[in-house]
Amino acid sequence: MKKRLFITLLVSVIVFSFAYIIFTNYLDVLTVSKGSREVITGADLGEGNEIKQVKDYEILFLLTGVDHNGEDQDKEKDRTDTLMLVKVDTKDGTVDLISIPRDSMVPIEGYGEDKINHAHHFGGMALTMRTIRNYFGIDLDYYVKVSFEAVREIVDAMGGVKVNVPVQIIENQTGIYLEPGEQVLNGKEALYFARYRESYGDFGRMESQQHLMKRIMEQMLKPENISKIPGFIKTYMTRVETNIPMSTMLSLAASASKFSTDRMNNTTFPGEGEYIDGISYVILDKDGVDTIIKDKLSDYLLDGNEGEEETINEGE
Repeated sequence: MKKRLFITLLVSVIVFSFAYIIFTNYLDVLTVSKGSREVITGADLGEGNEIKQVKDYEILFLLTGVDHNGEDQDKEKDRTDTLMLVKVDTKDGTVDLISIPRDSMVPIEGYGEDKINHAHHFGGMALTMRTIRNYFGIDLDYYVKVSFEAVREIVDAMGGVKVNVPVQIIENQTGIYLEPGEQVLNGKEALYFARYRESYGDFGRMESQQHLMKRIMEQMLKPENISKIPGFIKTYMTRVETNIPMSTMLSLAASASKFSTDRMNNTTFPGEGEYIDGISYVILDKDGVDTIIKDKLSDYLLDGNEGEEETINEGE
């Protein structure tokens, strides 16, 4: 069996959805119960906005990793620790991943300037997406929100995942001790690896998360793990929330064979760390961000400017 190459976390959801249909003939795979799913309308994201694909063969969505279920009011426990713009093109099989530093200082409607990952605490996915739309000037309508517990559960279910740990990682409270180098991590270790940033900061952590996601996909699609896919599906059913229509999911699944790491492009919005009033922020490089947006997301610029105008709001 050929090694399946990592696309994005969305593609894993798509593959699981497709497998679930095969195993159970149950069509409503990724629908989270109405009581727990956040309902977002076009107007929630922008005046006059309509939630729809810009191109029939392409979709842009926000991939987020959330470390809490939002039941309490602690902002630090209800934040989006991972923020990534993902553009999937089913015509040529390319995938663009654009990581957004979670500590990026941006204006959040009604709350002034704050870390971008705090928008989820203030107003859920709607405010998170609206903040990104307003600041970066892009037409963003879709999201995939994943609980970090999904990482732990899936890694344990498939017997661990082999990753390259870049630095020594020690966490005394949980008893995690990792030496640099290639090694197999269990779910608890993989989750901490994905969230660790003490030695190399937010930008290093984003690289580690991308590396972990690739290794999880490669491990998961090995022959010995195929039989475990129904169990993975159960995890995704309870740990993943998305507003991407099922019809779009299945359309993307039908094109999954076109994707490979050769067609996957990783980038990160550039910026520099800075302490303001004793709090660490990332101050984004406006010119660098603008260049990436015009290069990767020109079809998604708001107001039909097609990259001719400044995409980042002025006066920030």
